[in-house]
Amino acid sequence: EIPLPTTPTVDDPHSQAMRRQYAMEGMEVSDDQVRNARRAYYGATSYVDAKMGQVLGALERSGQADNTIVIITSDHGEMLGDHGLWMKKVFYENALKIPMIVTCPERFTARRLSGLVSLVDLLPTMMGLVGDGHGDTTSLVEPLDGVDLSASILRGTPLSVRPLLAELTCEGTPGPVLMLRRGALKYIWSAVDPPILFDLETDPEEVINIAGESHVAEAEAALRHDITQHWDAGALACDVRLSQQRRLFVQQAHHAAGTPPDWDYRESGTPDTRWMRSNVGYNAWAYGSITDLEQ
Repeated sequence: EIPLPTTPTVDDPHSQAMRRQYAMEGMEVSDDQVRNARRAYYGATSYVDAKMGQVLGALERSGQADNTIVIITSDHGEMLGDHGLWMKKVFYENALKIPMIVTCPERFTARRLSGLVSLVDLLPTMMGLVGDGHGDTTSLVEPLDGVDLSASILRGTPLSVRPLLAELTCEGTPGPVLMLRRGALKYIWSAVDPPILFDLETDPEEVINIAGESHVAEAEAALRHDITQHWDAGALACDVRLSQQRRLFVQQAHHAAGTPPDWDYRESGTPDTRWMRSNVGYNAWAYGSITDLEQ
């Protein structure tokens, strides 16, 4: 049985902006539609599992299963209707948490490590794993943002205690949305929206925003300070807008000349090459022709 979402719809400004971005504001979604969407996601997960099994089977048959480092991860999670949200672009755990599974039987034994890790750790960790897990791999050419986790993977060394950082500067956001998690406290800050603070230990479903409450005032101030130390939100917003202006200028120049650049992606007219680059709502673009296809 496919479970339904357990968390209520939220109406903080960023969540509302994401629903508008996905053309889902005010949309009524039935329980059957939710179950079907979740069933499709679980089916996709099973498909990936099967494909990973094929890869591991090929390694086994070729005699390379024990000396090959295999890393299973992802770029983001999926809300699947929790908090009334779908897809990604939010900092709830459903969208933020990803797998980080590393295996190489010849190099290390199976273990589970507890702590916070990030996608930016992948590069220094892979560099550390192809070495001996002792040298500093985070600045061989230039400083890297991530942490080398190879010592923990190879020898079970406890993961370092550090904050987890994430940012959103994508479409649908009126300005940079910044997240810093330290331990169980997750703080979400934007120059244009009220802050959000969750205590994941007492509120794992993230339904109680405790930002501004007196009993966490000191902790919230420290988290806000850490965010300002890591980011210059004003400069970041300016950089994003300047990047947009550059890309729009190049796009307009090519359109005016009638000669799209060789590197510009072109659809072939078949469903497997469809993609979206417009202001049209995602749902109308992605699913608008489904009825025609069914007919």
